[in-house]
Amino acid sequence: MDYRWDELLDGQAHLYRAGRDFDLPPDEFAALIEQTAAEFGLTAVVKADGQFVAFRAGKAVHQPATALDYGNGEQAEQWAARRAAGESVAEIARQAGLPYPVVYRAVKRIESLAAADA
Repeated sequence: MDYRWDELLDGQAHLYRAGRDFDLPPDEFAALIEQTAAEFGLTAVVKADGQFVAFRAGKAVHQPATALDYGNGEQAEQWAARRAAGESVAEIARQAGLPYPVVYRAVKRIESLAAADA
């Protein structure tokens, strides 16, 4: 069965039934949605229940950052120093291989700590 991923991953809530809307076992279809969403850099919330699969997949909404998202103190300080030297956060993030928000939050945290000490 061909799936219209642009509609499935549109951020709306969907309820699909095995045999009618998809031809895989429900658990496999749920896993396929999660895997496909991840490949497109999206998030998915999926629940398989009997012959039904309820899901919502789309762009990630704000998720609270963990302490690990900020990098360690030394790494964040290096990023802040590079930013102070005029390098863009986007370039720092690209070179670090991390998402932009991770580096941005780390740099802002170091900048606010430095401003509080001044």
